[in-house]
Amino acid sequence: MGILDEKVVLITGTGGGMGRVAALIFAREGAKVVGVDIQVDGNAETADLVLRAGGEMTSIAPVDLTDPDQVHHMVEDAAKAYGGLDVVYNNAAMVRFGPMPDFSIEDWRVTVAGELDIPFFVSKYAWPHLVRRGGGAIINVASEAGLIAGSTPPDGRPHRGQRRRHRNDTAARPRRRPPQNPRSGDQPRPGPDPRQRP
Repeated sequence: MGILDEKVVLITGTGGGMGRVAALIFAREGAKVVGVDIQVDGNAETADLVLRAGGEMTSIAPVDLTDPDQVHHMVEDAAKAYGGLDVVYNNAAMVRFGPMPDFSIEDWRVTVAGELDIPFFVSKYAWPHLVRRGGGAIINVASEAGLIAGSTPPDGRPHRGQRRRHRNDTAARPRRRPPQNPRSGDQPRPGPDPRQRP
């Protein structure tokens, strides 16, 4: 018996890395996981790992999380998979790095979409489902890069700025919510160790 028995968790970026680990941990604690990624094979592998570990996961892939229409459709499918949503774990991101003089407008726009649009779209469309089940929770994975300076090259200035904005929005959201609305939290993503700077 886990601490999340019968809860339904939507996790983005489950095709590998931290999203895969999150899926395994939530499932181990009894949650039913809906895992979403743009990578079909990686997401299927995660679902298989969850199943072999005794958990339950529905895989939805491929999904371009920077496309609001695809996100809206995905969230509706996710809510139907197990009859609702209790937790959203915003893990997926897309970022480009580079020194400022060489950082193109396209790089900037991809980073903004990948760092801000993804968690916004997922949270926006999941919100009514979370409220319907009593409030739920939104967990936004953020990077320590939003708090510290990066080295050059590559210079992570755009990434740091978007992560900082993401963390600030997450911190402000609980103060703006009525009691029945979802809780919002910030989970730092492992980042560079400031002691290892050149």
